[in-house]
Amino acid sequence: MNIIKNFLSKDFNTYLQKQFLAHDFPWYFHPSSLVAPYKEDKQFVFYHEFITDKKINSDWWPLVKPLAEKVKKFYPNAEILRIKANLYTNQNKAVKFGKHIDNRVEPEFFSAVYYVNSNNGKTYIGKKGVPSVANSIVVFDGQTPHYGTVQTDTPVRLLVNVIFKNSS
Repeated sequence: MNIIKNFLSKDFNTYLQKQFLAHDFPWYFHPSSLVAPYKEDKQFVFYHEFITDKKINSDWWPLVKPLAEKVKKFYPNAEILRIKANLYTNQNKAVKFGKHIDNRVEPEFFSAVYYVNSNNGKTYIGKKGVPSVANSIVVFDGQTPHYGTVQTDTPVRLLVNVIFKNSS
């Protein structure tokens, strides 16, 4: 597991926050934080997929392109499989999402969570809790089960999940 602070410029992180919270940014509702093959957990999430199955599928892709480019600077052979932003709303209590693995197709891959804003929500990777600190990213072996928790100290928790292979 690798945690990198100040991953992007502070100005770009602020810009990203503003764009994600703008009235015209398209968030999509899903009634569960988990998808097949996992059993739905009834913990809703708002999401936006920029890349799915290695293909750009959003007109908003340029917004996160600098994030993808920076991942490729740290992992020069990275092949981006998926980029998805998540927005979690404050539910006035700590809510734990279901434990999962992000990709069941590729045998070897990395998961990365980029934290857009700071809050008291966490990502648990194995048994280690990683705090949501704005402009930091945690990169870990994608086969490691993980889950997140909802924040209680801010209106929303914003993060971007990047799944990639590091081909040689």
